[in-house]
Amino acid sequence: MEIITLQVGHYANFIGTHWYNLQEASFLYEPNPEKQREKILNHDVLFREGVTLTGQQTYTPRLIAFDLKGSLNTLRQEGVLYDVPSRDEIQWGGDVTLHQSTQSTKNRFLEELDKIDTDYLEHTGVKKFRIEKQDEKEEDMDVDSIHEGEDNVDRGQVLGPSLYNLDSCVKVWSDYMRVHLHPKSVYTLQQYDYNSDMQRFDIFGLGQQVYQEKKTHDDIEDRLHFFAEECDNLHGFQILVDYYNGFGGLGSEMTEMIQDEYSKCVLSFPVSPTTFDTPRTIYYDTCRTVNSILSLVKLASHSSLTVPLSLMSDLVKPTAAPLSLPHINYKAELPYHSSAVLAAALDTVSLLYRVDKDPVPIGQICDTLNARGRKLAALGIALPFPMRDNASLLKTLTGLGRNLPWTMLTPQCTSSHGPAQMTTLRGVPPQDGGTGSAMLRSYLEDVCPRQLSGGMVVSEPCKVSSPFPHIFRPDISCAGLLSDRERPMMQGVSSVPAMSCLSSASDISNMLSSLHGAAKRYNIHKFHKFVEAGLDVDDFKETMDCLETLITCYDDN
Repeated sequence: MEIITLQVGHYANFIGTHWYNLQEASFLYEPNPEKQREKILNHDVLFREGVTLTGQQTYTPRLIAFDLKGSLNTLRQEGVLYDVPSRDEIQWGGDVTLHQSTQSTKNRFLEELDKIDTDYLEHTGVKKFRIEKQDEKEEDMDVDSIHEGEDNVDRGQVLGPSLYNLDSCVKVWSDYMRVHLHPKSVYTLQQYDYNSDMQRFDIFGLGQQVYQEKKTHDDIEDRLHFFAEECDNLHGFQILVDYYNGFGGLGSEMTEMIQDEYSKCVLSFPVSPTTFDTPRTIYYDTCRTVNSILSLVKLASHSSLTVPLSLMSDLVKPTAAPLSLPHINYKAELPYHSSAVLAAALDTVSLLYRVDKDPVPIGQICDTLNARGRKLAALGIALPFPMRDNASLLKTLTGLGRNLPWTMLTPQCTSSHGPAQMTTLRGVPPQDGGTGSAMLRSYLEDVCPRQLSGGMVVSEPCKVSSPFPHIFRPDISCAGLLSDRERPMMQGVSSVPAMSCLSSASDISNMLSSLHGAAKRYNIHKFHKFVEAGLDVDDFKETMDCLETLITCYDDN
């Protein structure tokens, strides 16, 4: 079973980068079969094997990531795995004028990764890394803790125990990427510049216009065909989309094309940061609301299931306080922080179709939750799952009582109550006296008796080592468990148990009704950029009618 991932937008790439980092952290690097532990996850679902021009084996995400020109910082669009012509190889008989821009500098985390010389061994298609000497002085290192007496920088140290304080270093998503990408994975829109105040990519229709340009359309289809044709059993697509700006239009057009051309399951995740870099004005707030409506309606109409995600508590009121999560202290203004929480939720819920034994097909997940026309679902996360050291799963679930442990990450959705839900609990060791899955199902049947509930328990925890941000409160141990003793300041959290809930929640109507109520007051003719980008009154009225129909699907009566 293979799935192709699309990340459409700058914030979508923030989330996706964390997501692939989390997956890479769970790779098995042990070449000795006798020492290998049981395979729990099937990484081939989202990753692909390949071979470079020099015959080296690679293992890269089956991914296409879209962003604006100038948004990559130190990341080369074509990556570093495959040979590309250098400026010394230019064959030209005439004069050449070389214009060289200022070179972006890498943060300490990326520099340490670069020091590790990677050797690609032909063993299970996985990378093994040779240790190199570290000559830097301690005072030059951008880390919170240094292990005395260690002279080597190995991959386990760079991506494990060391605490990299990247809060002030991360400007774009490539500043903390720990995986390599295929040359066809990164696609930058040359029509718009990143962080440009002169020509913002902030209108839904602008994304539609970009997609309709023949060169862009052909390039996107070529990349999709490349990844699709090498799949033996393509099950579908998962799409992360910035739904509040022009990327909403681009992602919606691509979703429609994928549905028409591939006839596969499409699971879409419209995403939004907690704060925005545009001024807090009525104009920009209105633009985001209209973009959100256009994106959500079109994504829902062309996706098998659509799951809006954000740590914003209210889409219409940008001044509303961001979500608060137990045991987490995150900086809402940092995309690096908020996207990490959303990525952990996606990494956990996607275990449903990424486990090696008895996975749930992505199409079955969507069919279970989109009944009654509920094309939008909600996602909740308990990060970490509130389990104490040496406590059994049964004792932990009993201690919860009727209080469900997760926090909903779909704006204005406070409850997972609805016709159906699918839960995943990870990081829980095998239990004596019965399986964890049976305990979880029994708990859900007791707490949610009128809800069709499915549960899966996986022993693999969520591995939140570097470069995952340091957002866990001191009462969380290094192993991610609740503790009466505070964790030392210089010690990070390496892994956590987590629990996700994907639900056709009735509370989604709160978000949709809020958007509908706000948009009814708008005169679309007053927003010239929308009209210039191709939106007319009839189109917007039709979208509002579709939104109203969606709202009625969430009426339990």
